[in-house]
Amino acid sequence: MKNLFLRVKRNFDSNSNNFAPEYADLHLDVEFSAPKGLKGVKEVSVRIYSASYRLMGVGCTEHDAERTFRKACFDMANDDLWDAGLYRAYVYINGTPKWFCEVDLPVSSEYWTRKGLESMDGHPLEMFFAEKLAMTNWWPKLHCGRFKEPFIRLLTEKLMIFSSEMEEKKADKVPHLLVTGEGENCGAKALASMILGGFITNDDVTKKYCLSLSEITTGHTDGKIWRRKWRNRKR
Repeated sequence: MKNLFLRVKRNFDSNSNNFAPEYADLHLDVEFSAPKGLKGVKEVSVRIYSASYRLMGVGCTEHDAERTFRKACFDMANDDLWDAGLYRAYVYINGTPKWFCEVDLPVSSEYWTRKGLESMDGHPLEMFFAEKLAMTNWWPKLHCGRFKEPFIRLLTEKLMIFSSEMEEKKADKVPHLLVTGEGENCGAKALASMILGGFITNDDVTKKYCLSLSEITTGHTDGKIWRRKWRNRKR
């Protein structure tokens, strides 16, 4: 559907939302508009992420499905400032991701930025993120690991390919994934254990095992891990 718009404006008024946290001294005013109207809308939510896919704010409202929906307004607060720059916005209808757009917030907070929304149908990567990754418990750990946007997009592409192969029965399990890096601070261990482990096991900590290459090649591993696995197999 065409003629769907999102308008955003940074708001420095700390009194604009009495329900916002005290530490949120900068808000983002968000308007989602459908001038021609939408039918059967029970719930509308807008999720806004940074350029590196970090969740910055969520707005959600209920609606009478018997009435035509045309506009929803949100006041989003965050413990970080809404700095000028690129953001990604995703619109969900009744819990299903429908549209998205990229919004470039200007330095000035005096003007609204208006962007047309694009359907998810022609953007499989954005749909995969909004539907499969955005709501998981492990996705926020990418921000904690300080991974950058190019790497995150590459990771999303790889995970989408793995998921597609699993769903289309081209593979009966996720293929072996090799994570490499130099030095203790490269983030390879964090990526393998927190991110890939979360994706493969649906963030079930009882199914995640983290072994170094030397432990695998030499066999010098913690016996408790394998004893636990053996007990589970016997049940």
